[in-house]
Amino acid sequence: METKQDFEEIFKLSEGFSNHASTSNKIWLVLAFVSILSIMPRSIEQTKESNSNQEPKIELPFELGEVNNRDFYPFITLLISILIIGFSSAYIQGMRTRMLIHYAIKRRQNNNQFNGIHIQDIVDNTIGSTFNRISPIAELIKGKGQFRSFSSSKKWCNRLSTCLYIFLSLITYFVIYYIPYFGLKESILKTVPVIRVEKIWGFPEIIYWLFVIVASLVFLSAFILDLNYKWIAIKSYSKRT
Repeated sequence: METKQDFEEIFKLSEGFSNHASTSNKIWLVLAFVSILSIMPRSIEQTKESNSNQEPKIELPFELGEVNNRDFYPFITLLISILIIGFSSAYIQGMRTRMLIHYAIKRRQNNNQFNGIHIQDIVDNTIGSTFNRISPIAELIKGKGQFRSFSSSKKWCNRLSTCLYIFLSLITYFVIYYIPYFGLKESILKTVPVIRVEKIWGFPEIIYWLFVIVASLVFLSAFILDLNYKWIAIKSYSKRT
């Protein structure tokens, strides 16, 4: 009979994934809030100027006060870029760890039972979840067949589960990736007019834009890697039908 020590590397990897998932979730919440914050001023009226020489200001939502239009958008663009890099780093590392878990389980082949339960079922039900992990919802349709330790479910249940998985994945992709993308895009568009007038905080414009470009490329890498991981998951679903 297999003991816990025999699966020690898998359990350690699962713990590591949970840490990465928790970190990426926390960063994404801040990223989503800042992204929404960058969009909200579009619908807020600009304060009236009592002095013609006074710099234009915008009023932030949630009673956060007033800020100069010249300072706000360059700052919010830079902040979103920093958060995107932090989120993408934690999220990519989590996906890399999850792939290692799959490879470690696959390498064991027939030696993958722990106390009569498939090790993949143990991993799936003990690791922390990212915001776009929707497989438990899709798997629920299969009943007992959702667990590898039990007999497989009916074909129509498997197909319905796969369709639901794809549909929910599309929704989570829209939420997870589009909100930061839209916030970054809007803040960049409103930063460009400011940069044309003067430098940002005294340093060259090229440094600012290089930072934004790096953040965009890192975010795109996370998106592509996530798509690849989802495609592997869908193929795994198909093999179990």
